[in-house]
Amino acid sequence: MQPEPITCRLIVEAVAEFYGLSIVDLLSHRRPQRVTRARQVAMWAAKRLTTRSLTDIGRFVGGRDHATVSHAVRVVDELRERDADFRQQTDDVVLAVEATARTLARFHANGPEDVDPVAVARRILATPRGVPIVSIPEITALASAVSAQELTDSSKMMTGPMKRFRSEPRDRESEFDLYRAVAEVLEADRALKQAQWTHGERGAQARLDRGLKALRETFERETEHVD
Repeated sequence: MQPEPITCRLIVEAVAEFYGLSIVDLLSHRRPQRVTRARQVAMWAAKRLTTRSLTDIGRFVGGRDHATVSHAVRVVDELRERDADFRQQTDDVVLAVEATARTLARFHANGPEDVDPVAVARRILATPRGVPIVSIPEITALASAVSAQELTDSSKMMTGPMKRFRSEPRDRESEFDLYRAVAEVLEADRALKQAQWTHGERGAQARLDRGLKALRETFERETEHVD
């Protein structure tokens, strides 16, 4: 039995699982080395396992352009040449994708489709007074694209002193601790402004104090070893 055609989406899901990342992380424009490398492997695998053009691959892997995909393929090929462990790792990714495709074919199941979220959004906007028909894969693609962009935007929020360590390799848990602390401060500040000269002012001030404390502790912990 011939396996179902391998799609870019199937590769993205398999690579994200292989590297222990969320699909949103992989599709975003965040640049921690582990995320960047997994993203490059996904584009390389898509070039190797599908008949998609580099432009198509970029569109289905977080909206990248042709040049980005070409660069990713070249980087992975070069790393495979000089790093036996990495070559084995990427071979394992290919095997995992192919095994998934075979399993789907065995049960006559279709794998995840390649959906262009921009095209879906344009189709929805083109029928503002009607009820556009949107499939589950299209909804999933839209949700992934929006979530990836939101995560990318949140990573750009850091300015000033925080920029010193934001570019350093960090584990995801500590990053999100920092995001939560900053979000708490911003929300508390908003609540305080709204609550001024009301009975809620005291509670809002307490929230701001807690947020500032959490932000200070997180900042001190994260910058402890930064020169």
